[in-house]
Amino acid sequence: MTRFASIAARHKLWFAATLILLIAASCVSFVLDITSGRVDADIVNYLGNGFDSREGLSFLQDTFGVNGDIMIAVEGEDNDADLARRIGDINELDGVAELVWYGTLEEAGTWFENIDWLLKLVGKTPGDIYDDTELKKYLRRQDGGRFTYIVLMLTEYSPSSMKAFSLLGDVEGILEGRAFATVGMTSTSRNIMRNTLKEIPIYVLFAGIGMYLVLLLASESWLEPVVILVPLAAAVLLNAGTNFLFSRISVVSLAACAVLQLTITTDFGLIINSFLKKTEGENARGLLGAVLSGSVVTAGALAALFAMRFGLGADLAMSAIKASAISLASAFILVPLTRAFLQKGLLKTRMGSHPHFRLDRFSSYVLRMRWGAIACALVLTVIAGFVFTYPDCSYFKIYDRTDTRGELAVLAGEMENQLILAVPVVPDEGFSQQDYVRELEELESVDKVIGVFPALKTDPNVIALGLELLDFSGIPHINAIFRKSGETWYTFSIVVLRDGAESAQAEKDYRKIKEISARYFPDAYAFGLLSGVHDMKSVSEHDFYRILFLSTGITLILSVLVLFSFKKGLAVGLLAAAAVVMNIALEGAVSDDTNFIIYLILPAVQMSSVVNIGMLLARRYGERIRLGEQQREAAAGALRDSLPVAAISLMVLLICLLSVFFVTKNLIIKDLAMLLLRGNVFGYLLMIFVLPGILSLENIGLRVLYRKF
Repeated sequence: MTRFASIAARHKLWFAATLILLIAASCVSFVLDITSGRVDADIVNYLGNGFDSREGLSFLQDTFGVNGDIMIAVEGEDNDADLARRIGDINELDGVAELVWYGTLEEAGTWFENIDWLLKLVGKTPGDIYDDTELKKYLRRQDGGRFTYIVLMLTEYSPSSMKAFSLLGDVEGILEGRAFATVGMTSTSRNIMRNTLKEIPIYVLFAGIGMYLVLLLASESWLEPVVILVPLAAAVLLNAGTNFLFSRISVVSLAACAVLQLTITTDFGLIINSFLKKTEGENARGLLGAVLSGSVVTAGALAALFAMRFGLGADLAMSAIKASAISLASAFILVPLTRAFLQKGLLKTRMGSHPHFRLDRFSSYVLRMRWGAIACALVLTVIAGFVFTYPDCSYFKIYDRTDTRGELAVLAGEMENQLILAVPVVPDEGFSQQDYVRELEELESVDKVIGVFPALKTDPNVIALGLELLDFSGIPHINAIFRKSGETWYTFSIVVLRDGAESAQAEKDYRKIKEISARYFPDAYAFGLLSGVHDMKSVSEHDFYRILFLSTGITLILSVLVLFSFKKGLAVGLLAAAAVVMNIALEGAVSDDTNFIIYLILPAVQMSSVVNIGMLLARRYGERIRLGEQQREAAAGALRDSLPVAAISLMVLLICLLSVFFVTKNLIIKDLAMLLLRGNVFGYLLMIFVLPGILSLENIGLRVLYRKF
């Protein structure tokens, strides 16, 4: 490292020019990723084969050309010709697979009235065949002299694609000048994308300002914090710009990696900067060993995410491991390079001496209280273990809009809690589509079934025959929701829920919907918010325990290997795992709406951010043992050596995560910031107060524990 620092000082201009070119290329690459749609904001896309949502979406894509939805609530008049014209323009937009509103039902009813002469021949009236009165009331809400229309749009575009965002923008442009609100998968994906990309620069900026102030506490110069901040900024930009290596990346992974980099790059930078400031080179080598060891264990813990059945895990694992590697390279290269550039400035801006803290006294106190600290850690871990379980959590609650949503948005949001069912036109013998719809609407959580069969009253076999023989192109609404797959005609309906899709009743009724559908049809497909919640619930608990145990096991094994010691490796790994258990147990006790994604990734992400300080302390302890010190003396000295870096690292981490927490509107990122903040506090306290005591023990067998306790 010292040799590289001298090379960087001699060729700093070449290094700086290369870095500027790389960062410029990264910025261009990141913009291209966004505009090309490589950054994916639709979480459902990460559900693999074997899930109801994936099978349902694939069927809708292949058969009906449906990929996403847009729900609109718009104010209008009783007979609103202008609104009808505007929605007609919307229906003509490229990408609209189906549009249902009051007006389309009117058009469908008119078609049946036009064949009144034909119906009379068979002794029927239009009302015997088609009655959409109740559906019209549902899609046009009247409150006094005020009317609100519900518009349901199914689109050909994936909700997180640029085409879908452009379509939504066109819809909003056509409705401009009217009071309206849009929700649905496309709207949610666009909001996630927009807000996340807006927020990342803001919380990086606020975190950078806070970090600068905190880093001054451990700096000898007013410019020295820049030595840490430059590698951090470069690491974030370079990581964002190298996502072209993947076919796609989730916007959740993008934001989570930015949060992760704020913490680990700072740790690496602080440790390497401390190394370069050392005058006793031999004693400083452990600092670099701690960085390398920590990076290996960090990557290993994050690799556990590959084991998740939910595909977001692999996406996040690849992104986070790449982010960790870039953070390591950035710290190793840019800390000495920045010091070389600022060498004169660092001397000119030297500050007065800092207050002197009696770290030797604190270290001695920690070692004197070691058995109490170990006992306290054991008791807390055991208690956390007893109450530890997979907690209640939320699945699609991404933005808390309760304080800002108006009546229209709330009304449109009711449509968002839906399930799209695609079923054969002709049910099994002895059943009718009307009976099917009636059974669905009798379920407690189902508000309304919107589709053709709630309005069509005739025999489904007659409808199937009519689809083969008649031309329905004059009725776009009916024509759009019937499709032939193989030899079977299918149709779909939208099931709207009274309660949220995450309620216990909705989950119970989803199982009943599947049972009812299985009785009526040889095959049926489901897609929507309700099926997505069901699928994620079915996999999340299993993934949670898998990641918890796997990331713990990998951390323990790698800690032992990189530290060449069972005692040191197990101590660091087990304390990191204990901090995770305490954190999740506490969160489960105080909250029931933390996003499930956070629980899935927290064990790996928290252990990867805590383990660096444990590695630093264990490495410094090993150095002192090799110099001939006794175990207790070496543990106290290691704590004394590591404490300045650990304290500044923890304060920087708190500033970073608090900045993210208060800036972001994304509840997933907010939950991640808060749980990482609390989990790292637990982890740092265990590493500072418990790890030195464990390292100082010659024998930690049962006999010693029995004598002490």
